[in-house]
Amino acid sequence: MNPMAYKRYFLVGIGGIGMSAVARFLLSSGKEVAGYDRTETDLTHALSREGAVILHHLDPAACPSPFDEHPEHCLVIYTPAIPLDQAWMNFFRNGNYTIIKRSRMLGLLTLRRPTVAVAGTHGKTTTSSLVAHLLRCGGVDVTAFLGGLGVNASSNFMLGGPDSMMVVEADEYDRSFHELQPQWAVVTSTDADHLDVYGDADSVLKSYRQFAQSASKTLVTRHGLDLKSMEGVTHLRYGEPSGIWADNIAVAEGYFWFDYCGKVVIKDIPSILPGTHNIENALAAITIALECGVNPESIAPAMADFRGIKRRFEYVARGRRRWLIDDYAHHPREIEALIHGIRLMHPHSRVLGIFQPHLFSRTRDFAAEFASSLSALDQCILLPIYPARELPIAGVNSDLIASNMTCPVISIGQDALQDGTWLDTILASEADIIVTVGAGDLDQYLPLLSERVMAESNVKESDER
Repeated sequence: MNPMAYKRYFLVGIGGIGMSAVARFLLSSGKEVAGYDRTETDLTHALSREGAVILHHLDPAACPSPFDEHPEHCLVIYTPAIPLDQAWMNFFRNGNYTIIKRSRMLGLLTLRRPTVAVAGTHGKTTTSSLVAHLLRCGGVDVTAFLGGLGVNASSNFMLGGPDSMMVVEADEYDRSFHELQPQWAVVTSTDADHLDVYGDADSVLKSYRQFAQSASKTLVTRHGLDLKSMEGVTHLRYGEPSGIWADNIAVAEGYFWFDYCGKVVIKDIPSILPGTHNIENALAAITIALECGVNPESIAPAMADFRGIKRRFEYVARGRRRWLIDDYAHHPREIEALIHGIRLMHPHSRVLGIFQPHLFSRTRDFAAEFASSLSALDQCILLPIYPARELPIAGVNSDLIASNMTCPVISIGQDALQDGTWLDTILASEADIIVTVGAGDLDQYLPLLSERVMAESNVKESDER
């Protein structure tokens, strides 16, 4: 099927980070776009301003015209986070609309274009964003579908020409990345996650192996991953001296600095992204850019210009007494890397983490691992689990994590979240760094928390005067 042959498109779950990128692509192509999402967010507001019709009700009888007529002219796209028996899904199914998953849509869109696909339990958003940025700065025409909002453009979508190269963040959830047939593929990590889908770690690894076999020109993988490319495909490994590695790593002037060592050597590359794990992400992105023909001389200036991803080690507030950092980390290994990065950038600071677990199933499956990673903090505040697409699981709550932690921990209930008293607990701490951690709706509290952190500076200045 030709996914662009329709006049209009309805996206069920349009406010998701991946779905909104598809919506933006369709809007930029002059298509009529509408969609449903349960919650109003900055993303849904932005899509409304860009021309999409956004609905937040479960009343398909109020489907706006012309999306409620001529099913043959409307393609329905949904995210697997939406239950198949949801009201909108039933409406479109009973109305004989053509319905496809977002992953299928991406697979069809990239089928006729040269494509870079970046997968991995961790690091795929930063790496895919860096790939798109390095390619564009290197003179390559790029269209990109990303899983985070870039600070440079404040968007998860990058528009190129009709024949541009595609860069896609390849999502492992629901085995979505198997729909892609990229020429260039990256795998940053294969740690177990989404066990509600896969069942066990072996099934996760098997799925990544299948994705790795989809690359037709070049496969780039982190060292130590048990993955193989198809016969005749170039397989490059990064993160070890026998392959592609970083040398002369240093921290100075608020940047990490390193030399890229591979087929070519590129010296003195600056990166605002903290942590050695982000140096590895940069190695993968630089390798893909070079394989796609980018001049090595453009790499260091492009890296210096990259401002990062929102909610990935994002400095939200810099007060005189303390700083506030926000991060999307929601897997134990991601949290471990995050805290390690903070310790590298702020070696003498006391760090308070505020963690909102994401999904009941993930909390159940990794409670001990979460406890171990979070215990590297000086103090931790645990919030109630953000359920997302899931219903509660009996006996699964934040206390499963708290009971195994070795650093001081305070569990905050839903009532304290609602009335705002938990903020007093945070601001009463002696922490120099406050870091909010999680993939749920924790970011909705950032404006108020940031305001309070900056207000401390005003109080201090007043006291000094």
